[in-house]
Amino acid sequence: MSAVDQIIDQGVMWNVSAESWQELTLGVGQRLIELGLCDERYPDAMVQNVVKNGPYLVIAPGLALLHARPDEGATKNGLVMGTSANSIEFGHSTNDPVTLFIGLTATGDMEHLDMLQEVAQMLAAPGALDGLRSATSESDFVAKLRALA
Repeated sequence: MSAVDQIIDQGVMWNVSAESWQELTLGVGQRLIELGLCDERYPDAMVQNVVKNGPYLVIAPGLALLHARPDEGATKNGLVMGTSANSIEFGHSTNDPVTLFIGLTATGDMEHLDMLQEVAQMLAAPGALDGLRSATSESDFVAKLRALA
């Protein structure tokens, strides 16, 4: 299954309301739990990843890749993607504020790298991020995702 198919199958998170990067991250983590992709430890591990390592996971202008290590509660490989209702500051010097996010779970280091590579290829298409940011509804967002497949 492609990254786009996984995201569409496992859920787009449209217009998520959050006041901070911690709240956004925990909300994405909760969705990952609901989908059976991780256990209850994973959302807190995602937050601690930022606390410990800084905002490196803001990987492109306006895009955060929220994740933790496989051994911190991931139970299946999975992806969700969405938009935030407001701009979120993670503290990244050039890529803040965040309005798009991806939540990722991987059960091993190789799976983690494979999924990251597939996401990077998907989003490397010219205009991909701007297209997703310009979506005006969840269905529009899904249509723009499908176009990246």
